[in-house]
Amino acid sequence: MSTGTVASTGESKGRRGSARVGTPPLLIALLAAGLLCLVPSEVVAECRVLRGSGESPGVLSLRLSGDCTDRDRETEAVTAGEILQALKEGRDVDLVNVLVTGDLRLDSLPTDSLERLWQRHPGLREALGEGTSGPVRTSSSRFSLQDSFVRGQITANPKPGYLVLVGPVTLTGTTFHRSVDFTRTVFIAPLEGSRATFAHEAFFIQARFLGDARFDESSFGVRARFHRSRFLGPAVFSAATFNGMAEFLEVAFERPVNFGGAQFRLAAGFSGSRFEGPLDFSDSLFRREAFFLYTGFRSGANFRRATFRGLADFSHAEFHGGEDFATAIFERQPRFSRSTSTSTGPPTGGGQDPRVLYGVAAVLLVLTVLLLWTRRWG
Repeated sequence: MSTGTVASTGESKGRRGSARVGTPPLLIALLAAGLLCLVPSEVVAECRVLRGSGESPGVLSLRLSGDCTDRDRETEAVTAGEILQALKEGRDVDLVNVLVTGDLRLDSLPTDSLERLWQRHPGLREALGEGTSGPVRTSSSRFSLQDSFVRGQITANPKPGYLVLVGPVTLTGTTFHRSVDFTRTVFIAPLEGSRATFAHEAFFIQARFLGDARFDESSFGVRARFHRSRFLGPAVFSAATFNGMAEFLEVAFERPVNFGGAQFRLAAGFSGSRFEGPLDFSDSLFRREAFFLYTGFRSGANFRRATFRGLADFSHAEFHGGEDFATAIFERQPRFSRSTSTSTGPPTGGGQDPRVLYGVAAVLLVLTVLLLWTRRWG
């Protein structure tokens, strides 16, 4: 019996001994994993640079991964001269997360015959009108700047004449530190400008948009000017922020327009504009004056839950197809003098400011308490 006990004890010691022998490799692995977690992310992350290969000589392509730093972008910076040369040679431009330095002067692109462009793009004649004349500068390349940073100016203001961009233009997520001027520019293909930041001025004066124009969630700086522009395709400005003056004077919107959730921090002007398609201003916020004088709403206007903190002037406006101000909030008395409507007569102000309602309720409560106190102790 004692012998069996000794043998059993010896076996258990052997097992514990073998366990001790197997433990160190496991601990080492755990320690190594812990040390890897302590390594700074900058060391593990690697900036990946993807350039256009020789198999695609018709593209100026440079893509930097999201791990790249400002220093990496400085090292791999693309100059405006390189972009302009590529466009002149008919090459596409495809840049992602890059830094662009220098001023890009698109008004130095080669000229083309207006009659030849009309034959290739029938919609161009309608967009410009029969009386258009003067030199026309053009580019057929695809121009894409995504999540990039542009330090210099972009100028596309041909005087006289127009600049015609045939290929699609993409500006998604790109930050423009200085002025962007697309005055008298025709965008034949869609313009994708979602989440773009125009830190200074953005000029689209007398521009023509034949396809979709998207500026949703974009931010505009000291001034955004779309004076006398024409949107022949849908226009989207939903959740856009206008930090400076927003000028949409005498603009023709031929298709649906969406300004839902947009914020206008300074004055916004839409006077003389024409909305042929449905218009959505729901949940929008006008912090200062909003001018819609002599504006034509042809297919209905949705202003549900819109807030007007400054003067809202709809004088001489024409509403066709119905308008909805039922839940709009006017903190100042709006103006609808001499405006007309095909629904129920001239539209009137919508909802009241909740703060005003709370104030009225508080006053009524105080008066009630005073009345009860007077009756009891008077």
